[in-house]
Amino acid sequence: MIGVKQRVGVIVNNNATRVSPALIGGMFLISDQDSFYVTKRPNDLPEIVEKLVEMDTIFFVGGDGTVTSGIQALQNLRKKESLDRLPRIACAKAGNGNAIAHDLGGARPLRMLEYLLKTATADVPTLDVPLLEVKADGDTSYCTFAGMGWDAGIIKKYDQRKKAGKFLSRGLSGYLMAALLEGVHELWNNEAIPIEMQTKGRLRHRREDGSHEDVTNIDPDLYSRVIGINVMEHYGYGLRAFPYAAEAREEGLAQLRIAHGESRLLPLRLAFNWRRIFAGTYQGFEDYRADHLQFSADKPFPVQIAGDLLPDVSSLEIEVSREARAQFVKYQP
Repeated sequence: MIGVKQRVGVIVNNNATRVSPALIGGMFLISDQDSFYVTKRPNDLPEIVEKLVEMDTIFFVGGDGTVTSGIQALQNLRKKESLDRLPRIACAKAGNGNAIAHDLGGARPLRMLEYLLKTATADVPTLDVPLLEVKADGDTSYCTFAGMGWDAGIIKKYDQRKKAGKFLSRGLSGYLMAALLEGVHELWNNEAIPIEMQTKGRLRHRREDGSHEDVTNIDPDLYSRVIGINVMEHYGYGLRAFPYAAEAREEGLAQLRIAHGESRLLPLRLAFNWRRIFAGTYQGFEDYRADHLQFSADKPFPVQIAGDLLPDVSSLEIEVSREARAQFVKYQP
């Protein structure tokens, strides 16, 4: 028996790194052309998503920023229209880091579209993920990962070097160079901002033997330089920075990863171990599972959501949402 063909809407970010006229043309030829959209402006996404909300799947062709903008548009629509059903979300490696796509099979755009069009709607493998609800300066954003402190400072440095056309300023090499330069400058000049963290829900600390213990708070004396939180395993470029996120997700929690230390050698230590960090085997971090956290500092600190910078803030709240979820398509040909 042949299954029911799924209805697939396609939204292409024409500004994405790996999107070309040839790719757009190839996808357009094989898709339902009435539900195929190309845009250069993120502000167009909410209107397009509203047109495609009845589809079985929306395929966002771009990087993590494009996918996360799609997630935001869908969640805003869910709340506005009191929707009890949202389309599945598909993505591919079409941007820079492609963190979300790495968790879902890492397909190229054309292959993912071909896969979607030939897979019956009842046979689509999915990954159901609770979203992070980020509240800052009165605004609420939804995403799968966020970072603060040096983590966000790296992206700021990366963007600055790329715009200036610096040597080794793009791709993975650009990210690693930005990480080293930002860390050395920040720590050597004592410019890092210590960020205080307080739990407003469940908090579990990972012991050295891999077991977890419930704790009431994070040690306030720890000087936190790098902070990241994720409900999925990857950051950009295949960096498996959150190897315990899937386990945490089963408990309704996110993985919180922290690099502590006032030592000026911290960026060198992380740079020396970059291969193990990428593989998810480096043990030099403090790891927690959490569902509701408050971050604050004496002065504004940098924040990134899905690789895009927010304006610096002095206070930030992140919660694993009980209502907002994303059903991602897994690429399993």
